[in-house]
Amino acid sequence: MSERYTVTVDRDACDGVFACLVRDPRFVEDDDGLAGIDADAAEAVE
Repeated sequence: MSERYTVTVDRDACDGVFACLVRDPRFVEDDDGLAGIDADAAEAVE
């Protein structure tokens, strides 16, 4: 049985340090200067 997970960014908790960006290249800086997720780089993990 496969399970599905959804990753979200709590934009209210984002403080602009961008620690997530150095840990995972799928996180990017968005137009608002906060962390976002690069949907094109997203991948399924089994």
